[in-house]
Amino acid sequence: MKTNTKQPHKKKIILKENKNIHTIYYAIQIIVLSFFIGYYQPLYAQNDSDAIPDKNLKPYPYNLDKVWSNNVTIRAMSPDGNWFAFTEYFSVGENRMRLRNVNKESNQILPVGHKNIFSQNSKWFASLSADNSLLLINLETGNRKDFESVQQFNFSFDGQHLSLLQQKDNGTSVLKIIDLKTQKNRTIKNISLFTWNPKNHLMLFVQGDKNKNVFLYDVQKDSKSKIGPKISEEVNCIKWNENGSAAIIMTRKNEKIHLGVYYLHKSYIPLNHSLLKQQIPSYELANKEPFLSADGKTVLFFRIQKGVELRKDDKIEVWNTSDPLLYPDLKLREDYIYPYLLTAWYPKSETIKEIGTPLFPNVEMDIEHDFAIVYNELQYGSQNTEFLKADIYYKEIETGRMHLVVAAQPLTNLVSISPFGDYIVYFKNEDWWSYNVKNNKAVNITNRLKTSFRNLNNEYPKNRIEVFSKPGFLENNRKIIVADEYDLWAIDPNGKNAKRITKGREKNCRYFFKQKNDVEDYYQLTSGSFAGNKINLSKLPLLQTINYKTHSMGISLLHADLSITTLTRLKKSIFQIFKSPNNNSILYISESTTLPKALYHYNINDKKEKLIFQSNEELLNYDLGKKTFINYKVKGKELMGILMFPANYNPNKKYPLVVNIYEKISKNAMEFYPPTGYNYQGFSLLSYTTSGYFVLLPDITYEIGKPGLSAVESVNKAVDKTLEVESIDEKRMGLIGHSFGGYETAFIATQTNRFATYVAGAAATNVVSHYHGVNWNNSATDLWRYEDQQWRMGDSYYDNKRAYLENSPLEYVTNVTSPMLLWTGDKDYQVAWTQSLEMFIALRRLKKEASLILVKDEAHSPENTEKQLLLSTQVKKWLDKYLMKKENGES
Repeated sequence: MKTNTKQPHKKKIILKENKNIHTIYYAIQIIVLSFFIGYYQPLYAQNDSDAIPDKNLKPYPYNLDKVWSNNVTIRAMSPDGNWFAFTEYFSVGENRMRLRNVNKESNQILPVGHKNIFSQNSKWFASLSADNSLLLINLETGNRKDFESVQQFNFSFDGQHLSLLQQKDNGTSVLKIIDLKTQKNRTIKNISLFTWNPKNHLMLFVQGDKNKNVFLYDVQKDSKSKIGPKISEEVNCIKWNENGSAAIIMTRKNEKIHLGVYYLHKSYIPLNHSLLKQQIPSYELANKEPFLSADGKTVLFFRIQKGVELRKDDKIEVWNTSDPLLYPDLKLREDYIYPYLLTAWYPKSETIKEIGTPLFPNVEMDIEHDFAIVYNELQYGSQNTEFLKADIYYKEIETGRMHLVVAAQPLTNLVSISPFGDYIVYFKNEDWWSYNVKNNKAVNITNRLKTSFRNLNNEYPKNRIEVFSKPGFLENNRKIIVADEYDLWAIDPNGKNAKRITKGREKNCRYFFKQKNDVEDYYQLTSGSFAGNKINLSKLPLLQTINYKTHSMGISLLHADLSITTLTRLKKSIFQIFKSPNNNSILYISESTTLPKALYHYNINDKKEKLIFQSNEELLNYDLGKKTFINYKVKGKELMGILMFPANYNPNKKYPLVVNIYEKISKNAMEFYPPTGYNYQGFSLLSYTTSGYFVLLPDITYEIGKPGLSAVESVNKAVDKTLEVESIDEKRMGLIGHSFGGYETAFIATQTNRFATYVAGAAATNVVSHYHGVNWNNSATDLWRYEDQQWRMGDSYYDNKRAYLENSPLEYVTNVTSPMLLWTGDKDYQVAWTQSLEMFIALRRLKKEASLILVKDEAHSPENTEKQLLLSTQVKKWLDKYLMKKENGES
């Protein structure tokens, strides 16, 4: 590859309006894609007769546009780690699910199932398809068996039996229980629900038509016994506890909800409604899922106030400025969250305790604990931050006493409950704190460490607090694991004996936990943001690494003594890692910019890696372009960009450049997207490298209050660096972006004329009207995006109007000198489609060259594949028109 050894271009950027604007061709059009749904024009690759192709790779042909898959997902892995099922997804045509053995060349293609389970003995695999057909496969013989109209299925705890619920033509359902060794089966009629005991051959099922009963069924003895309430109109829930010693049963009769606990081979204890009335007057049981502790002593259920009318359809809506949230958001919470208050019931002592109250309706807890976190998320209200804030209290369930843990805490992943009890860990004032629930004292556990645990990489406004990951907890609270930008630290709960257990800083890489089977989130009524990560060292937890310079990834093992063993380091992205329960093997998917997704098996014992499946294998025969990194500085900050060279690159030719922008986009360098028009943004990187384009993905650094101006400076610096490559024609450069990248593109178009054309997708173009708008996807205003998040203004519009106007594309639209293509979906509720329309109308009034593509019946990113292709084709035609040389050599 030949590069320019001269100094980079020092071209002066013109910020004022072009005086010869009247000579620019005036072409205004609105393209509505639904009118052209039958029209198809493939993306066209220029014929480069002077190109010198790679001898081992072929030029890419565009008649393969519909062939490629766009994703691969591991669906399930057998307990012994030898079998797995995965799905390959296609934009056009049917998706494919495959069943593979890591030691054999078997490759069974199956119907795509939405529920896929291996038996615990790893001898059977079952998959339920969307049409309710169940496929059962004997993994030892390969024999298959199909079952139709299956509503529910599961294996017994040891994998010896399969149970499935089938619906008959007359509307009734039957339960079929199959002995998988003998293939004998038995059928029980009129069953509506069943659940296996997690520890033995017992199951519970609901039998009956109008009047339903719950039965305990012994599969080995083929005998059943009635348990629970005598007669119910409906059984809403039957569920065993974790160790199978008891089950919770929720039913409905005479419009009342009933709840009870069945203790295996002992007794059934119902919740007496008079007890609830006596201990918590004016409340009744709510029809929401209850929970049962492992020892069977504690039941958690939701109560609701009697006579409350839920989800009332208001004839008019009254929006008040004094409301803590915008009306639609508040209405949703008042209908679906606040009426339901968490309550504890202790069946054997006939005691009921309030946990959630009208004053503190929000509860986070683990059912195995005797305490809860309670708060009121509306306490401070919000209109200018992404996350609500509240005072967080520790509540003793037995006594009802409450203790303040931390005040005005953002309700995100800044608070974690230890899965072992005893501690609540939270982030405040730049440090992690450990709150001991036994003595109600908090200790700063990181203030002595000379590193920062606050994540400032997103460069958001200073009042927004982010961390690198939630805390983890070793067994019995032996250590708390917290993360800085590079490394993991193991610290005693009292703040002593802190140890850095990884060496990421020295390698310029970050270590982090990734796997759910190693880092267990406890969601028993605890939201994901409050759940403490339980790190089970006996399972040899996996750590992932990512290199900050190359974005390449690796996998390591964490041992019981907190030492680290590196398993693999790849110049690729690694995601969706599965580890077998026996700790012998790992499955993972890897990819890179020009390398399609591939599935690998890694044997931990012999340290051998094996390719199991390569998606889009034929693409490996084609020249898709090559990747290189560029480095540049903006205000003293080191930034990186990804520069993709065109396929069949000839250093003696001049090529156009497309710059694709969105914040720090270089992190996407390892992601593979096939060269096809079927995508969500109207732009596929490899579609351009294979048709004669350089493509640049530059990182952008931000100064608070200057989101648009920051983008201008960073992009200009990146382009200056890129133009050191002599093969790039600086007169044929285009800029493209989607969503926030669309905003950045639209703004840059008003600040410089160095680009020959611009494409802004789903862009906010009028900062003032967007700031005052509503995002109907979450029923909230967009104020917080400016004051607290991506737009990085830091202040309200009313405190800094000048800054808002200085970073608004519409404010400087008269400066636009190059043709601009705008596109948006007319059902876009993320960034209102009228934002693109405002920019278009301004360009039209000013007689600037511009087009607007309005994608009918599509939202922020088109989902319909035909419209995706049409959008990509239109974008490609636009860029080709202004950036590609014609056959006679003229631009």
